[in-house]
Amino acid sequence: MKRPPSQVACLITLTCLIGCQDSALEIAREAANRQAQQNDQIAQTTREAASAAKRLIEEEAESRQALLAAQQGLQQGQSKLADAWNDVEAERQRIAATRRGDSLLVASLKTLGAIIAALLALALSWLVLERLHDAGDEELLTAELLLAAHSDEEALMFPSAPSPAEPPLRLPEPQD
Repeated sequence: MKRPPSQVACLITLTCLIGCQDSALEIAREAANRQAQQNDQIAQTTREAASAAKRLIEEEAESRQALLAAQQGLQQGQSKLADAWNDVEAERQRIAATRRGDSLLVASLKTLGAIIAALLALALSWLVLERLHDAGDEELLTAELLLAAHSDEEALMFPSAPSPAEPPLRLPEPQD
């Protein structure tokens, strides 16, 4: 039996097609399986990346909370330091004002004491001069002797040696 060449060509083409379909089908199946595996790997990687991003966001939120707490603690510490500084400054100013007042009082008292001492010395001198002015010769002689005894200079009224013609001066005897 001879077949026409067109039939033979069809049969050969069909045989090739059937054989090609099987290998193309296998290749398509393998490609689909590889594509499915790759899709699974991509999905797994995406899930892991999402999980890592979520952990990162949570850790960043915790870090920000810790930073806020530290900043609040720092602000409270600075506030306490500022209050303590203000207290120290107020105490320093109070002490400085007290010292100024004390030094002014001491200076005033010293000046007043010097003025009183000078006035007392003037008053005493005035009294002595008044008494000497009203006093007789006996009191003048006594005052001169007292001045001579308390000074390094010789008495103003008495010469260093009595003259032989004049008898030495004597203080009168006190009368009872």
